Amino acid sequence: MINRVKLLKFILVVLPLIAIIFPLWTLNVHPAFMGKKWIKIDVVGYGVVEGPIDSLNIANHYVGLRDVKPEEMIELKVLPIIYPLSALFMYMYLFMDERRSKIGKYLMFVVVVGIVLYFQYWLYRFGHSMDPELARIEIEPFTPYVVGYYKIANFEIFAYFNIGFFLLLIPLIVGIYIKRRYG
Repeated sequence: MINRVKLLKFILVVLPLIAIIFPLWTLNVHPAFMGKKWIKIDVVGYGVVEGPIDSLNIANHYVGLRDVKPEEMIELKVLPIIYPLSALFMYMYLFMDERRSKIGKYLMFVVVVGIVLYFQYWLYRFGHSMDPELARIEIEPFTPYVVGYYKIANFEIFAYFNIGFFLLLIPLIVGIYIKRRYG
């Protein structure tokens, strides 16, 4: 019979594989000229952007931002690879010898932190690649927050990491606890 610790370790290895079907990150944009309507965009683990991209691009043009074109985003092609790799890293961390376990833990840490840093970098690049000819109002280049609330001109932006991200983060945190407590 499998013991509870091994079962929990197995679940921690499988969670990143399940995470691929959930939104990783969510962006909510409220352009004042659209009334009370908020535009909700989800980046989903299997490499798609869900939501009204056309409405977002219309809103972006208002301040001079370029179109978001998911079909041109290499990030979305790489994203689905992150999940099986994360499962592999968790397996290494939880089930392999000490050297490979450390490597697995550090690689999983790099994945989680790397996602946060990359999203913030993408937002920086996007907010700093403005086309003044598109803009109806002129604003300075800006960087929205990867997590939290941001206001620019007459736009409100609220962004957060979603369940797909936490299904990558939680196995790492619980895995660290399990390894320290039970080895």
